Amino acid sequence: MRQHIGDKEGTKDVSDPITSDFLDQVSAKNAEMYSLIDKDRDVYNEKCPNLTSYQNAVLAYSNPLVDEPHVQKAMKEISGNLVPWPLTFLKNEDLSPSLATRAIVPTNLWV
Repeated sequence: MRQHIGDKEGTKDVSDPITSDFLDQVSAKNAEMYSLIDKDRDVYNEKCPNLTSYQNAVLAYSNPLVDEPHVQKAMKEISGNLVPWPLTFLKNEDLSPSLATRAIVPTNLWV
C-alpha cells in the first residue's frame, strides 16, 4: 500500500488504507497535480464512456513537455499512483469477449 500512496519513508499511517478519507486525500492531490501538468486529460478520465470516444481522445492527445518548469514542479508533488479518474472510464462499453473466444476458452475465466 505504501507504494501506491508514494510513502517511501514509511511515515503515513496505513492501518486502515481503505477509508474514503485516506484514499480521497491521496488521489485528490495527485489529480490536482496531473491537471496542472496536463490540461487535456480526456484520454483517461470520465469523458470517455465508450471505446470510440477513447480512441478519438487518444488521436487528439498532445503530450505536455516534461522539461517545462511547472511540469517538473508538479511532478515532484505527485505521491504514488492513485487517482480518482477511472471510476466511470468506458462505463458504456461492452468489454466481454466475442462469442468465438467464449467457445474456445473456459467461461470461468470471464466471470
